[in-house]
Amino acid sequence: MERGLDAVIQEMGLEVEAGPPIYRPSRFWQNLAGRNTGELAGPGFDSFKRTINQNYFNWLLVDPRDAQFRIVMKSWMRRPTPSIVQARLVGGSGVHVDLRSQTDVFRRRMVRIGYSVFVAMLWEHVYRHDELRLLDRMSEPDLGSPILVSHRGRAISQDLANSVLEFYSISEAFPEGIPEGATVMELGGGYGRLGWLLLSAIPGVRYVAVDIPPALAVAQRYLTTLFPDLLAAPFRRGTDGLADEIAGARMAFITPESIRGPPALGGRRLHQYQLSPRNAPGPDRPLLARDRPAHTRSVLHQAMA
Repeated sequence: MERGLDAVIQEMGLEVEAGPPIYRPSRFWQNLAGRNTGELAGPGFDSFKRTINQNYFNWLLVDPRDAQFRIVMKSWMRRPTPSIVQARLVGGSGVHVDLRSQTDVFRRRMVRIGYSVFVAMLWEHVYRHDELRLLDRMSEPDLGSPILVSHRGRAISQDLANSVLEFYSISEAFPEGIPEGATVMELGGGYGRLGWLLLSAIPGVRYVAVDIPPALAVAQRYLTTLFPDLLAAPFRRGTDGLADEIAGARMAFITPESIRGPPALGGRRLHQYQLSPRNAPGPDRPLLARDRPAHTRSVLHQAMA
């Protein structure tokens, strides 16, 4: 692992452990964090979308019997587009979900085709509901070596489709749209894919990522690399002066115990929107992992009025 990233992960871990027990991750997340840190020590940050991302929100779905696959297929069948059969994986090497086995997920042709068709059907569903045409305006960043699928003459990704779904789910709480200059705090944002979309699509938005390492460290590296000109409040230990740092930045990165205030949000009223199994994105709400523990099935987005 890159020395700088490893040092940040260690510092974040120490800060989490020093906080009150209620803000520390469960055993499930401790184990997953350990696995992901190990993954980063191998292939590294440059290919994290092909390794640790499969432990966050990029589902390697290839079986039409899978519940999520079936629901996306049902949506596609309402307005079928034959082009999905021509969808093909772009460079699928180096994708795996277990550091110990290092098994290449896409070594079999039918697996490559199944995944490509799933992503293409998901893309078609999102596109039909994309009023702002975000999918036309955005392209998956190359940083992190994403798993791309060729569809309709362009490279698409499951991550970007899911991020746009989440964007519109958040927007439901704001009839006139997410306000320009809003502050959005995301709890458990993974590597920052939704943060990238928000910072790209909403003028002046401030994004605050709250997570545990190594996800928070990856998000910090990812977003500060993609937005080098935006003022950032990078993670640091302690909270003295943190509120002022966040207030003056466009993006900030903090561990869970730092939101007790929460910093920089003061006493101002917050709009809250929660993604849960009941109101999660997608046709018939399919895109939450059916096997993820119930206590992890929510993401809270807070936008300052």
